[in-house]
Amino acid sequence: MCGSCKKTNCTKSGALTKMTKCPIKSLYVFDIDDTLFRTSARARIVNTKGQVKYLSSEELKDYEFSSDEKICFAEFRDAKKFAEESQPIESMIKIAQDCIKKTAEGSKTILLTARSDLDCKTKFLEYLNSSGLDINNIYVERAGNFSNLNTSEAKKLIISNYLKTGQYKKAYLFDDSLENIKSFVCLKTIFPAVLLFPRLVCL
Repeated sequence: MCGSCKKTNCTKSGALTKMTKCPIKSLYVFDIDDTLFRTSARARIVNTKGQVKYLSSEELKDYEFSSDEKICFAEFRDAKKFAEESQPIESMIKIAQDCIKKTAEGSKTILLTARSDLDCKTKFLEYLNSSGLDINNIYVERAGNFSNLNTSEAKKLIISNYLKTGQYKKAYLFDDSLENIKSFVCLKTIFPAVLLFPRLVCL
C-alpha cells in the first residue's frame, strides 16, 4: 500500500495497476486416424502359410494376433496415400483449431498418431496445413516409432514426457481407441495434480 493511497493495487504514482490472472496451461492431444481424418490405409497381415488379410485402423483396434502372424504397416507410412485419400472430419478439425489458438497462452497441441514416420514428411505436413491445422503451432508425435511398445503404452509414454515438464495443469486426449483412453486415464496415478480430460471419439 503506498503512502498517498489506501489501495493495495496501485503504483508509486498512485495509478491503479491492472490485476492479471495467469492463464492455465493445457496440453491438447489428438489422434489422427478416425479422429481428425477418415483414412483408408490398411495393415497387411500375413501368416506362416502365406495367407494374407487387410485390416483398417478400426479393425486393428480389436484384432487378436496369433503367434504365426506378422503385420506390415506400409500403407500407413505412405504420405501420398494419406494426402490423396484422407478426409478431414470437420467437427474435430474445428475443435483442434480452437485448441491451437491457445498456443499464445502457453498451451500446446500435439497430434499423436499410432503411425511411425511417413515416407514424405513434407507432403504429410502440407496436407495437415491445407486441412486447416496450423503446422507452425502443432507438433506431430509418432507412437509407431516405439517398436518395443504397443500403441496405448507408447502414447502414454509420450504424453507422460510432456507432463513431466510441469508446465501443464490440464491434459486432454481425443482418441477413437478405448484402450488408448484407458491408458491415458492411468496417468492420474503418476501426475495427481494434473486434471485429465479423456475424450473418446465415436464417429
